[in-house]
Amino acid sequence: MFILHDGPPYADGSHALNKILKDIINRYKVLHGYKVNYIPGWDCHGLPIELKALKELRGVDKSSLTPLQIRDVAKKSALEALEIQRKEFISWGIMGDWENPYRTLDKEYEVRQLQVFHNMMKKGYIYRQNKPVHWSPSSRTALAEAELEYHDDHQSKSVYVKLSVINSTLNSQEGLKDNLYILIWTTTPWTLPANQAVAINPNIEYSIQLIGTTYIHPISEKQCKIIDASHITEESGTGLVHIAPGHGMEDYEACKKFDIPTFCPVDEFGIFTSEVGESTFEGIV
Repeated sequence: MFILHDGPPYADGSHALNKILKDIINRYKVLHGYKVNYIPGWDCHGLPIELKALKELRGVDKSSLTPLQIRDVAKKSALEALEIQRKEFISWGIMGDWENPYRTLDKEYEVRQLQVFHNMMKKGYIYRQNKPVHWSPSSRTALAEAELEYHDDHQSKSVYVKLSVINSTLNSQEGLKDNLYILIWTTTPWTLPANQAVAINPNIEYSIQLIGTTYIHPISEKQCKIIDASHITEESGTGLVHIAPGHGMEDYEACKKFDIPTFCPVDEFGIFTSEVGESTFEGIV
């Protein structure tokens, strides 16, 4: 017996390559004497389906729709796309149990998923924790990494920022007492208000004496520390990296080790809030 668990395609368009590659694997196993049980499936939830459905509502004020109305529109769109795909897959000769597929919107499927989740929870695999996520201000929802899209001509602006050191073992060295700065580099200048630390890699050949050094925040003027983090590299920048735990997973994990709080002065619309600490930034997108 050979079972290929179908990582389901979204019910929002054609997925020829995905299904043909799986069919090649199944047919290869059949030729080698295996009994193959292939149950195709469809992922009927998610942002791609919702966006496709809303795009079809021409002339409708989408902001006036309730969540239930959006779900109904998305369900209708998903079922229509699903049936089109099913007929296409059959016409291509892809073998499978097309009369009994699984669909993530079926109540039976949802109940089974809840049962699995409940069992995982009882075994202690489920826990609650903060985590930085990719966010879409236009859709006001979290995004998976695979859902990120960038314009081909997009260019990120980077900046170098000089930060004043107020407490370091290096201050005792002659000539450095009142003239010591660190230079950081970042490709996300808009995250500087959320700076909570500067990180260095202790395995890189530069002064490990910097760890624990206190510097002045570039905007709020609060005091922050230099910490060590293994993800810092020498490939670009200065080797001293601006850390904003509210805007990135690596930064979040680096600060978590030192109990440095997460700070994200940006709301769900991508606008700086009053927490930014500088009135000239508040309200900026």
